[in-house]
Amino acid sequence: MTTETRERITDPERLSRLEGAYGHLATKADVAALETRLVEKIASSETRIIKWAIGIAVSVFAALAGLIIGALTLLYRLLS
Repeated sequence: MTTETRERITDPERLSRLEGAYGHLATKADVAALETRLVEKIASSETRIIKWAIGIAVSVFAALAGLIIGALTLLYRLLS
């Protein structure tokens, strides 16, 4: 734009052009909504991870207990 063109454009016209050019940008409300959704997803992911960790720990404990009982039973039969 030349200086002559700038002088002919009024402030409301300039403002409307700027608002139209930046319509694709996120507003504070958009960012706040996104933050809320992300916090909820992170919280649900943490809960799922904790459930999986507890489930795996219980499974490993049960497997080890079975192996120990089996080994002790076999050892008892061999020694008796």
